[in-house]
Amino acid sequence: AAAAPAAPAARRSKKAPDAPKASRSPYMYFSMEQFPLLRERYPRLPVTDMAKMVAARWAELSDAARAPYVALGDADKRRYLSDKHAYESSLPPKRPASSYALFVKQRRAALSAEQPHLSFAELARALATRWARMGAADRTPFTRAATADSIRYAREKAAYEARQRREAADGPVAE
Repeated sequence: AAAAPAAPAARRSKKAPDAPKASRSPYMYFSMEQFPLLRERYPRLPVTDMAKMVAARWAELSDAARAPYVALGDADKRRYLSDKHAYESSLPPKRPASSYALFVKQRRAALSAEQPHLSFAELARALATRWARMGAADRTPFTRAATADSIRYAREKAAYEARQRREAADGPVAE
């Protein structure tokens, strides 16, 4: 009998190569310290068993013994947030949302709570139907919000392009 076709691999969204590396947790710092010690002491022990030993040791640590790892984790989190802010400020602005997108964003959760049996596609169809049946007066708040978002986008895009031109002429500008 022929083998069943392999299931397709789950797709992971690709992280931008310039994006900052996520911060490490206190437990990660602890395990990075413990794994070499365990590898030296138990060279033939499978990694899964070592991971269980590290987890057990972590669970037994007092708050005082965890404090140095917590401090490392906190410092790395501050580094990540700083790097993330710098990275995000270097990206082009997000495109403006349409009035329909703003309508969907506002109404999806309520409709999903009202009718939890609806699939994602059915929920999208129901929202599209409601939008199509709305009169101009009912669409006005969403249209105004979309116009305001378009103005925001134009302002941010102009600032972004000006920054790009300055950096091209002068080199990167620190913010």
